[in-house]
Amino acid sequence: HWADHPHSVYSRCWPTYAPGHGETGQSRTVRAEGEKVSHRIRFVAGRGRMPLLRRWPNDRKAALVFVDHADKGRSDTLRALLYGDSTGDDKERGLLGNGLKLTRTVFDHPRQMQDPDFAALAEALVKAGGEVAPHSITPRRETPAQIKSSLATTFATYAPRTWVDHQPDTNCEAINNTGGRRGHKNNVVELLHDEGVRYLWEAPDPDYRGDINLLKPALPQRRAPFLYPAPRIGRSLDAEDPWLFITAWMFVPTEDLVDRLSERNLNRLQYDHGVHLAHTYLGAVHKKAQHKDNTIFERRRNGVLSTKAEIEALWTRLGLRSKRGELWVTTVGDLGDWLTTWDRLRLNAEGPSRVRLVHDGPAAPRVRDGFTIASRWKGRVDG
Repeated sequence: HWADHPHSVYSRCWPTYAPGHGETGQSRTVRAEGEKVSHRIRFVAGRGRMPLLRRWPNDRKAALVFVDHADKGRSDTLRALLYGDSTGDDKERGLLGNGLKLTRTVFDHPRQMQDPDFAALAEALVKAGGEVAPHSITPRRETPAQIKSSLATTFATYAPRTWVDHQPDTNCEAINNTGGRRGHKNNVVELLHDEGVRYLWEAPDPDYRGDINLLKPALPQRRAPFLYPAPRIGRSLDAEDPWLFITAWMFVPTEDLVDRLSERNLNRLQYDHGVHLAHTYLGAVHKKAQHKDNTIFERRRNGVLSTKAEIEALWTRLGLRSKRGELWVTTVGDLGDWLTTWDRLRLNAEGPSRVRLVHDGPAAPRVRDGFTIASRWKGRVDG
Protein backbone atom coordinates (compact mmCIF):
# COMPACT_ATOMS: atom_id res chain seq x y z
CA HIS A 1 0.00 0.00 0.00
CA TRP A 2 2.74 2.49 0.88
CA ALA A 3 4.31 2.28 -2.59
CA ASP A 4 1.01 2.84 -4.39
CA HIS A 5 -0.35 5.62 -2.16
CA PRO A 6 2.54 7.95 -1.25
CA HIS A 7 1.61 10.70 1.18
CA SER A 8 3.63 12.74 3.64
CA VAL A 9 3.04 15.66 6.00
CA TYR A 10 5.15 18.50 7.35
CA SER A 11 5.89 18.26 11.04
CA ARG A 12 4.57 21.76 11.70
CA CYS A 13 3.34 25.01 10.14
CA TRP A 14 6.56 26.86 9.50
CA PRO A 15 6.53 30.69 9.75
CA THR A 16 8.39 31.18 6.45
CA TYR A 17 9.08 29.11 3.37
CA ALA A 18 12.52 27.54 3.06
CA PRO A 19 13.88 24.50 1.24
CA GLY A 20 14.56 21.47 3.37
CA HIS A 21 11.59 21.50 5.71
CA GLY A 22 11.30 17.84 6.59
CA GLU A 23 8.26 15.66 6.05
CA THR A 24 7.01 12.52 7.76
CA GLY A 25 5.74 9.66 5.64
CA GLN A 26 2.06 8.78 6.06
CA SER A 27 1.84 6.20 3.29
CA ARG A 28 1.56 3.04 5.35
CA THR A 29 -1.77 1.72 6.53
CA VAL A 30 -1.83 0.20 10.01
CA ARG A 31 -4.05 -2.88 10.18
CA ALA A 32 -5.96 -3.83 13.32
CA GLU A 33 -5.76 -7.35 14.70
CA GLY A 34 -8.34 -9.50 12.95
CA GLU A 35 -8.95 -6.98 10.16
CA LYS A 36 -9.66 -8.57 6.79
CA VAL A 37 -8.61 -7.25 3.39
CA SER A 38 -9.90 -8.80 0.17
CA HIS A 39 -8.80 -8.55 -3.45
CA ARG A 40 -10.21 -9.91 -6.68
CA ILE A 41 -8.45 -11.43 -9.66
CA ARG A 42 -10.05 -12.91 -12.76
CA PHE A 43 -8.60 -15.63 -14.96
CA VAL A 44 -9.85 -16.13 -18.51
CA ALA A 45 -9.17 -19.47 -20.16
CA GLY A 46 -8.62 -19.57 -23.90
CA ARG A 47 -6.21 -18.99 -26.72
CA GLY A 48 -4.94 -15.75 -28.13
CA ARG A 49 -5.02 -12.30 -26.62
CA MET A 50 -8.00 -10.69 -25.00
CA PRO A 51 -9.11 -7.35 -26.41
CA LEU A 52 -7.45 -4.41 -24.65
CA LEU A 53 -9.09 -1.23 -23.39
CA ARG A 54 -6.85 1.65 -24.43
CA ARG A 55 -5.69 4.04 -21.70
CA TRP A 56 -6.59 7.39 -23.27
CA PRO A 57 -9.79 8.71 -24.87
CA ASN A 58 -10.42 8.42 -28.60
CA ASP A 59 -7.29 6.28 -28.96
CA ARG A 60 -4.95 9.16 -28.18
CA LYS A 61 -1.43 8.00 -27.46
CA ALA A 62 -0.47 10.06 -24.40
CA ALA A 63 -1.70 12.73 -21.98
CA LEU A 64 -0.09 16.04 -20.97
CA VAL A 65 -1.31 18.38 -18.22
CA PHE A 66 0.08 21.79 -17.28
CA VAL A 67 -0.69 22.50 -13.61
CA ASP A 68 0.08 26.21 -13.51
CA HIS A 69 0.48 27.73 -10.05
CA ALA A 70 -0.95 31.14 -9.23
CA ASP A 71 2.20 32.76 -7.80
CA LYS A 72 2.84 36.30 -9.12
CA GLY A 73 0.15 36.02 -11.80
CA ARG A 74 -1.68 39.14 -13.05
CA SER A 75 -4.22 39.86 -15.76
CA ASP A 76 -1.58 40.95 -18.30
CA THR A 77 0.51 37.79 -17.82
CA LEU A 78 -2.56 35.53 -17.97
CA ARG A 79 -3.71 37.24 -21.17
CA ALA A 80 -0.26 36.77 -22.70
CA LEU A 81 -0.29 33.11 -21.69
CA LEU A 82 -3.70 32.50 -23.24
CA TYR A 83 -3.40 34.68 -26.35
CA GLY A 84 0.32 35.13 -27.03
CA ASP A 85 0.68 38.72 -25.82
CA SER A 86 -0.80 41.04 -23.22
CA THR A 87 -3.03 42.84 -25.77
CA GLY A 88 -4.91 39.64 -26.59
CA ASP A 89 -5.45 40.83 -30.16
CA ASP A 90 -4.11 37.72 -31.94
CA LYS A 91 -6.51 34.82 -31.44
CA GLU A 92 -4.20 32.36 -33.23
CA ARG A 93 -1.36 32.54 -30.72
CA GLY A 94 -0.90 31.43 -27.14
CA LEU A 95 -2.42 28.37 -25.53
CA LEU A 96 -5.98 29.06 -26.61
CA GLY A 97 -5.00 29.96 -30.16
CA ASN A 98 -3.44 26.53 -30.49
CA GLY A 99 -6.38 24.69 -28.95
CA LEU A 100 -4.52 23.79 -25.74
CA LYS A 101 -5.93 23.46 -22.23
CA LEU A 102 -4.41 23.73 -18.79
CA THR A 103 -5.30 23.73 -15.12
CA ARG A 104 -4.71 27.28 -13.94
CA THR A 105 -4.71 27.77 -10.18
CA VAL A 106 -5.70 31.19 -8.90
CA PHE A 107 -5.87 33.28 -5.74
CA ASP A 108 -9.02 34.91 -4.44
CA HIS A 109 -7.39 38.29 -3.89
CA PRO A 110 -7.31 41.77 -5.54
CA ARG A 111 -4.68 40.99 -8.21
CA GLN A 112 -6.43 37.87 -9.45
CA MET A 113 -10.02 36.70 -9.01
CA GLN A 114 -11.12 40.01 -7.45
CA ASP A 115 -9.79 41.84 -10.54
CA PRO A 116 -12.57 41.96 -13.20
CA ASP A 117 -10.07 41.69 -16.08
CA PHE A 118 -8.42 38.63 -14.55
CA ALA A 119 -11.79 37.02 -13.77
CA ALA A 120 -12.92 37.56 -17.37
CA LEU A 121 -9.80 35.78 -18.62
CA ALA A 122 -10.46 32.93 -16.20
CA GLU A 123 -13.95 32.60 -17.66
CA ALA A 124 -12.53 32.58 -21.19
CA LEU A 125 -10.15 29.79 -20.19
CA VAL A 126 -12.99 27.68 -18.80
CA LYS A 127 -15.14 28.36 -21.87
CA ALA A 128 -12.28 27.01 -24.01
CA GLY A 129 -12.22 23.78 -21.97
CA GLY A 130 -9.56 24.75 -19.43
CA GLU A 131 -9.81 24.52 -15.66
CA VAL A 132 -9.68 27.17 -12.93
CA ALA A 133 -8.77 25.79 -9.51
CA PRO A 134 -8.12 27.36 -6.08
CA HIS A 135 -4.52 27.79 -4.96
CA SER A 136 -5.10 27.66 -1.17
CA ILE A 137 -7.56 30.54 -1.73
CA THR A 138 -4.83 33.16 -1.02
CA PRO A 139 -1.08 33.12 -0.27
CA ARG A 140 -1.91 33.51 3.43
CA ARG A 141 -3.23 30.99 5.93
CA GLU A 142 -7.00 30.51 5.98
CA THR A 143 -9.45 28.79 8.27
CA PRO A 144 -11.83 26.14 6.91
CA ALA A 145 -14.65 28.69 7.28
CA GLN A 146 -12.82 31.19 5.05
CA ILE A 147 -12.16 28.49 2.46
CA LYS A 148 -15.81 27.43 2.47
CA SER A 149 -16.92 31.04 1.97
CA SER A 150 -14.58 31.55 -1.00
CA LEU A 151 -15.65 28.30 -2.65
CA ALA A 152 -19.30 29.26 -2.22
CA THR A 153 -18.84 32.75 -3.72
CA THR A 154 -15.77 33.44 -5.88
CA PHE A 155 -15.38 29.88 -7.15
CA ALA A 156 -19.05 28.88 -7.24
CA THR A 157 -19.49 29.30 -11.00
CA TYR A 158 -16.33 27.29 -11.74
CA ALA A 159 -17.32 24.20 -9.72
CA PRO A 160 -13.63 23.30 -9.21
CA ARG A 161 -12.71 19.62 -9.06
CA THR A 162 -9.02 20.28 -8.30
CA TRP A 163 -7.21 21.73 -5.28
CA VAL A 164 -3.56 22.80 -5.27
CA ASP A 165 -2.02 24.06 -2.04
CA HIS A 166 0.24 27.11 -1.90
CA GLN A 167 3.40 26.59 0.17
CA PRO A 168 2.12 23.60 2.14
CA ASP A 169 4.95 23.92 4.65
CA THR A 170 3.68 27.35 5.80
CA ASN A 171 -0.05 27.04 5.15
CA CYS A 172 -1.57 25.05 8.01
CA GLU A 173 -4.67 24.16 5.99
CA ALA A 174 -2.62 22.37 3.32
CA ILE A 175 -3.31 18.71 2.58
CA ASN A 176 0.32 17.92 3.43
CA ASN A 177 -0.01 19.79 6.70
CA THR A 178 -2.76 19.81 9.32
CA GLY A 179 -5.40 20.33 6.61
CA GLY A 180 -5.20 16.63 5.80
CA ARG A 181 -5.37 15.29 9.35
CA ARG A 182 -8.57 13.71 10.53
CA GLY A 183 -10.13 15.45 13.50
CA HIS A 184 -7.84 18.50 13.35
CA LYS A 185 -9.43 21.96 13.47
CA ASN A 186 -7.69 22.82 10.17
CA ASN A 187 -8.92 19.72 8.34
CA VAL A 188 -10.34 20.70 4.95
CA VAL A 189 -10.72 17.29 3.28
CA GLU A 190 -14.38 16.83 4.19
CA LEU A 191 -15.12 20.45 3.31
CA LEU A 192 -13.51 20.11 -0.13
CA HIS A 193 -15.36 16.84 -0.72
CA ASP A 194 -18.69 18.49 0.09
CA GLU A 195 -17.90 21.31 -2.36
CA GLY A 196 -17.21 18.86 -5.19
CA VAL A 197 -13.40 19.02 -5.11
CA ARG A 198 -12.04 15.55 -5.76
CA TYR A 199 -8.40 15.81 -6.87
CA LEU A 200 -5.83 17.08 -4.35
CA TRP A 201 -2.19 17.86 -5.09
CA GLU A 202 0.37 15.76 -3.24
CA ALA A 203 3.40 17.94 -2.42
CA PRO A 204 6.26 18.24 -2.89
CA ASP A 205 7.11 16.87 -6.32
CA PRO A 206 9.17 13.67 -6.34
CA ASP A 207 12.54 13.70 -8.04
CA TYR A 208 11.82 12.84 -11.68
CA ARG A 209 14.75 12.99 -14.05
CA GLY A 210 15.22 11.91 -17.61
CA ASP A 211 12.06 10.38 -19.07
CA ILE A 212 9.10 12.75 -18.77
CA ASN A 213 6.68 9.83 -18.57
CA LEU A 214 5.47 9.62 -14.96
CA LEU A 215 4.68 5.92 -15.47
CA LYS A 216 8.43 5.20 -15.80
CA PRO A 217 8.16 2.20 -18.17
CA ALA A 218 11.96 1.80 -18.21
CA LEU A 219 11.85 1.00 -14.47
CA PRO A 220 9.23 -1.75 -14.14
CA GLN A 221 10.59 -2.67 -10.71
CA ARG A 222 9.47 0.72 -9.35
CA ARG A 223 5.95 1.75 -8.52
CA ALA A 224 4.95 4.88 -10.39
CA PRO A 225 1.64 6.20 -9.00
CA PHE A 226 0.54 9.63 -10.20
CA LEU A 227 -3.21 9.55 -9.41
CA TYR A 228 -4.48 7.41 -6.56
CA PRO A 229 -7.11 7.31 -3.79
CA ALA A 230 -5.99 8.55 -0.41
CA PRO A 231 -8.00 6.70 2.24
CA ARG A 232 -5.69 7.85 5.05
CA ILE A 233 -7.00 11.41 4.79
CA GLY A 234 -10.61 10.62 3.89
CA ARG A 235 -13.53 10.97 6.26
CA SER A 236 -14.44 7.27 6.52
CA LEU A 237 -14.13 3.99 4.68
CA ASP A 238 -17.68 4.09 3.35
CA ALA A 239 -17.40 7.53 1.73
CA GLU A 240 -15.80 8.40 -1.57
CA ASP A 241 -12.12 8.95 -0.89
CA PRO A 242 -10.28 11.97 -2.27
CA TRP A 243 -7.69 11.32 -4.95
CA LEU A 244 -4.13 12.60 -4.76
CA PHE A 245 -2.16 13.52 -7.88
CA ILE A 246 1.55 13.98 -8.39
CA THR A 247 3.29 16.49 -10.66
CA ALA A 248 6.82 16.86 -11.97
CA TRP A 249 8.78 20.08 -11.36
CA MET A 250 8.90 22.08 -14.59
CA PHE A 251 9.83 25.54 -13.28
CA VAL A 252 12.97 25.65 -15.38
CA PRO A 253 14.58 28.01 -17.91
CA THR A 254 12.57 28.23 -21.12
CA GLU A 255 15.38 26.51 -23.02
CA ASP A 256 15.08 23.50 -20.70
CA LEU A 257 11.28 23.52 -20.86
CA VAL A 258 11.37 23.33 -24.65
CA ASP A 259 14.03 20.62 -24.49
CA ARG A 260 12.05 18.47 -22.04
CA LEU A 261 9.03 18.70 -24.34
CA SER A 262 11.07 18.12 -27.49
CA GLU A 263 9.71 16.16 -30.44
CA ARG A 264 11.87 13.21 -29.44
CA ASN A 265 10.56 13.15 -25.86
CA LEU A 266 6.95 13.60 -26.97
CA ASN A 267 7.33 10.80 -29.51
CA ARG A 268 8.60 8.57 -26.74
CA LEU A 269 5.76 9.61 -24.44
CA GLN A 270 3.25 8.69 -27.14
CA TYR A 271 4.99 5.41 -27.98
CA ASP A 272 4.70 4.36 -24.33
CA HIS A 273 1.10 5.63 -23.97
CA GLY A 274 2.41 7.73 -21.10
CA VAL A 275 1.39 10.74 -19.06
CA HIS A 276 3.08 13.91 -17.81
CA LEU A 277 1.72 16.41 -15.29
CA ALA A 278 3.94 19.50 -15.28
CA HIS A 279 4.26 21.77 -12.21
CA THR A 280 4.67 25.19 -13.86
CA TYR A 281 4.59 28.94 -13.27
CA LEU A 282 3.92 29.94 -16.87
CA GLY A 283 1.65 32.88 -16.16
CA ALA A 284 4.13 35.07 -14.29
CA VAL A 285 7.12 37.34 -14.81
CA HIS A 286 9.98 36.23 -12.58
CA LYS A 287 12.24 39.12 -11.56
CA LYS A 288 14.69 37.35 -9.26
CA ALA A 289 18.04 36.82 -10.94
CA GLN A 290 18.02 33.06 -10.46
CA HIS A 291 14.55 32.77 -12.04
CA LYS A 292 14.64 35.37 -14.85
CA ASP A 293 15.39 32.75 -17.49
CA ASN A 294 12.27 30.83 -16.41
CA THR A 295 9.95 33.58 -17.68
CA ILE A 296 8.26 32.55 -20.93
CA PHE A 297 7.58 36.19 -21.89
CA GLU A 298 9.64 39.02 -23.30
CA ARG A 299 8.69 42.70 -23.11
CA ARG A 300 8.55 44.71 -26.31
CA ARG A 301 9.52 48.37 -26.54
CA ASN A 302 5.87 49.42 -26.25
CA GLY A 303 5.61 47.54 -22.95
CA VAL A 304 3.54 44.68 -24.32
CA LEU A 305 4.34 41.24 -22.94
CA SER A 306 4.73 38.59 -25.63
CA THR A 307 5.54 34.89 -25.43
CA LYS A 308 9.05 34.09 -26.57
CA ALA A 309 9.38 32.66 -30.07
CA GLU A 310 10.56 29.28 -28.80
CA ILE A 311 7.56 29.02 -26.47
CA GLU A 312 5.14 29.94 -29.23
CA ALA A 313 6.77 27.26 -31.38
CA LEU A 314 6.22 24.78 -28.53
CA TRP A 315 2.51 25.66 -28.34
CA THR A 316 2.27 25.17 -32.10
CA ARG A 317 3.88 21.72 -31.92
CA LEU A 318 1.65 20.63 -29.05
CA GLY A 319 -1.41 22.00 -30.84
CA LEU A 320 -0.63 20.03 -33.99
CA ARG A 321 -0.27 16.80 -32.03
CA SER A 322 -3.58 17.51 -30.34
CA LYS A 323 -5.36 18.23 -33.63
CA ARG A 324 -3.98 15.03 -35.14
CA GLY A 325 -5.54 13.08 -32.28
CA GLU A 326 -2.20 11.92 -30.87
CA LEU A 327 -1.63 13.91 -27.68
CA TRP A 328 -4.32 14.71 -25.13
CA VAL A 329 -3.47 18.13 -23.66
CA THR A 330 -6.01 18.34 -20.88
CA THR A 331 -6.73 19.40 -17.29
CA VAL A 332 -6.36 17.67 -13.94
CA GLY A 333 -10.14 17.50 -13.55
CA ASP A 334 -10.75 15.93 -16.95
CA LEU A 335 -7.79 13.57 -16.59
CA GLY A 336 -9.01 12.46 -13.17
CA ASP A 337 -12.61 11.98 -14.28
CA TRP A 338 -11.45 9.94 -17.26
CA LEU A 339 -9.07 7.68 -15.37
CA THR A 340 -11.34 7.07 -12.38
CA THR A 341 -14.04 5.99 -14.84
CA TRP A 342 -11.67 3.99 -17.04
CA ASP A 343 -10.33 2.23 -13.94
CA ARG A 344 -13.80 0.82 -13.18
CA LEU A 345 -14.43 -0.49 -16.69
CA ARG A 346 -14.14 -4.21 -17.30
CA LEU A 347 -13.97 -6.35 -20.42
CA ASN A 348 -15.84 -9.45 -19.30
CA ALA A 349 -15.39 -12.61 -21.36
CA GLU A 350 -18.76 -14.16 -22.20
CA GLY A 351 -17.55 -16.96 -24.41
CA PRO A 352 -14.68 -17.85 -26.74
CA SER A 353 -15.35 -14.87 -29.03
CA ARG A 354 -17.53 -12.46 -27.07
CA VAL A 355 -16.74 -9.80 -24.49
CA ARG A 356 -18.91 -7.25 -22.75
CA LEU A 357 -17.73 -3.81 -21.61
CA VAL A 358 -19.21 -3.00 -18.20
CA HIS A 359 -18.71 -0.33 -15.57
CA ASP A 360 -18.66 -1.69 -12.03
CA GLY A 361 -18.64 1.58 -10.15
CA PRO A 362 -21.27 2.54 -7.56
CA ALA A 363 -22.80 5.16 -9.87
CA ALA A 364 -23.02 6.01 -13.56
CA PRO A 365 -19.69 7.31 -14.87
CA ARG A 366 -19.36 10.99 -15.68
CA VAL A 367 -17.40 10.10 -18.80
CA ARG A 368 -19.60 8.19 -21.24
CA ASP A 369 -17.77 7.99 -24.55
CA GLY A 370 -14.34 7.99 -26.18
CA PHE A 371 -13.37 4.48 -25.06
CA THR A 372 -11.26 2.49 -27.51
CA ILE A 373 -10.90 -1.28 -27.64
CA ALA A 374 -7.86 -2.74 -29.39
CA SER A 375 -8.41 -6.27 -30.65
CA ARG A 376 -7.03 -8.78 -33.12
CA TRP A 377 -10.48 -10.27 -33.42
CA LYS A 378 -12.80 -9.59 -36.30
CA GLY A 379 -16.30 -8.84 -35.17
CA ARG A 380 -18.91 -6.18 -34.52
CA VAL A 381 -19.90 -3.80 -31.76
CA ASP A 382 -23.38 -4.34 -30.37
CA GLY A 383 -24.76 -1.53 -28.24
